[in-house]
Parts: sequence; C-alpha cells; structure tokens
Amino acid sequence: MIDRDRLLRLGPWMLLLVLVGVCLLSLIRWTNTPWFSQIGNPVTGSFSAGPINHFFSVGQTLTTGDAEIARVDMKITRGGGRDGAFAQVEVKGFPNGRSLRSGSVQLLQGAAWYSFTFPPITADESGGKLLIEVRSLPENGLGDRDLVSVSYQHGDPYAGGQMYIRGRPARPDWDLAFRMYQAVGLRDALAAIGRWRLVGAEVPWLTALSVTSALCALVLLARRRTEGQSIQLWTSMFVALVLLAFVLHMPEAIANPAITTVYAGLQ
Repeated sequence: MIDRDRLLRLGPWMLLLVLVGVCLLSLIRWTNTPWFSQIGNPVTGSFSAGPINHFFSVGQTLTTGDAEIARVDMKITRGGGRDGAFAQVEVKGFPNGRSLRSGSVQLLQGAAWYSFTFPPITADESGGKLLIEVRSLPENGLGDRDLVSVSYQHGDPYAGGQMYIRGRPARPDWDLAFRMYQAVGLRDALAAIGRWRLVGAEVPWLTALSVTSALCALVLLARRRTEGQSIQLWTSMFVALVLLAFVLHMPEAIANPAITTVYAGLQ
C-alpha cells in the first residue's frame, strides 16, 4: 500500500532531482549549441524596398574584415495572402560576385526578422567584404501580389556598406536593415552575456516553462516571507534551482531584445 505521507515528504526532493537534471541538460545543451556574437551595430529599417519579384531585388554590402561571418539577419515583410511564398537569399563575395552561400526561405505573413545561418565564411573567402541579396526564386517566383519587401533605413546608418537595388548601388545613404554575427565558442558566449549581445538557439516551450517556474518559485518564496514562516531548506533549493534552470535556458528575447523570429539555413 502506498504511504501518502511518505510520498508527500519525498515529493519536494524528487522535484529537486528533476531540476538538477534540467540544469545538467542545460549545460550539455550550451556546449552543443551554436552561439553567435554580434558584429558592429545593427541597422533597423523604417522604410520598405519592394515589391520583390523577378525584376526587382535588393542587397547590402557588408564589411567583414578578419571576422568569420556565420549569420546575417534581415527584416522582411510579406503582405500578400498567397500560400507558399518563398524568397531566395544569396551571400556573395564582393566585388567579384562569387556565390558563397545560398538558400531559400518560406515567408510568413507580416513583418519578421529572418535569421540566415550558414557555415562560417572566412576572411580568405570573403576578402573582407560581402554582398547579401534577397530576390525571387527562378521557379514559383514572387509577384507583385505577394507584396514582399525588405526594410531599409535612410541617413547612412552603416558606413561599412551600401544598399543595392536590381544589382546596382542605391543612394549612398541607404542601408538595408540587418544584423551580422560571427560564430563563437562557449567561453566567448559566456563572456558576451555581460555585453547583452549573446544570441543562442531559442526553444519557445522551454522558455515559457522556465519563466512560469521562475515566477512560481518567487511567489512561493514571497508568500512564506509575508506569512512569517521560516524558509525551509528544500524551498530555498527549489527556488535556487528553478532560477538557475531559467538562466541556463535564457531566451534570446532577453539576451537580444531585437528578437529574431524565423531561422533559415544557407549552404
């Protein structure tokens, strides 16, 4: 027969063991997750360049220097209601135009930041400068009715490059909205937390669970304090482990307020 009182006594400690396991799995995940550190200042777009179609494409030159670029984010908007709208994204050497990485992404309805990750492009490959282009696919291409546009900004917010339209330079003070990153190791990623420029893989359900657990733990701790009850050892351990699990699964929304919503890989 099951001893109910014994189960109630063992319950908190079993929960603590589960939380310890979550923390250990978090640490393992940190060692295997590709982490990125932002290079330079991001450009936020207030204007729209488009619509993207067979005859209209946009691009942006990027100065990479000696850095190995492994991710570029761009802000793309789709206003049309057609299902299955795809855009092609290509990273080229500049000014030689040699294709280095390319791929396609299915576009969501509305505006979103799209994160394009790819095998790192070395300085030898890029020559210190890149051109990233967004255009229509040759087949099942974008049309005017898809209302696809890419955000850009006036005022020359990025001195290291320039916006391109239809393969030609646009006005010298125009730049596409973008964020550029290099891949970093775990040690560099930990150091980047203090600079609020850490970006890792986002796991939405785990993020929601972590936030909820952390809030519940803090409410439990505050309730015991307000009721004048002494804080038991298991309560303190529970709160500490929940907060630790939350920190280890720190969502990108906290590490980088300008959160990317859509991830896509280029090859």
